[in-house]
Amino acid sequence: MKQVFDNAMSPYVFEQVQSRVMGGNMPWFVCITDYYSQEPDPHNHKWQHIAYHKDVQSTELSDILLTACGDAISRTGQHIDEIVRIRCSCTTIQSYNHIADPHVDTDFKHRTALFYLNDCDGDTIMYREQYDPSKGLDQTEYYTRYIKTATVDYTIPPRANQMAWFDGLTYHSSNSPTNSAARYIINVNYTVTE
Repeated sequence: MKQVFDNAMSPYVFEQVQSRVMGGNMPWFVCITDYYSQEPDPHNHKWQHIAYHKDVQSTELSDILLTACGDAISRTGQHIDEIVRIRCSCTTIQSYNHIADPHVDTDFKHRTALFYLNDCDGDTIMYREQYDPSKGLDQTEYYTRYIKTATVDYTIPPRANQMAWFDGLTYHSSNSPTNSAARYIINVNYTVTE
């Protein structure tokens, strides 16, 4: 089910979030995204900043992002039970279109919201397949054993101040930009009260 919302945050809040995440003072850390390769792929990486992880860490961005993202999600009619993690991500331009490995963000029932901070190429790819944690395998083992090759359901082109949300157990991939300098997103994992 494709759920995409334009103008997810108010213009003022979006400008505040965008300037902090995309600004020159943002601390970024390398994130290797090789899930299935035997040999590391030098293109399978991006930059990340985990602003909030329940019971683990929070950074100086956690308060504004918890409020801004939580408010935007709530305005879609979802009733947030708990925000589990907020991760900022920056994928820089590559000479060819590199699709990251299909994955899920965590291994329990949750939803994922992606907030796009800039217009760029580097679509999010959504697959039809879902991870089933009841099988007792981690998401990588499950993919390798039961799926092997994911089927594209739809793609989401990044647009500034757009939010997409979906069942967090749905496999998805990021895609590197080839025409834009970078692709900036905020990835929020959360649970809801049904």
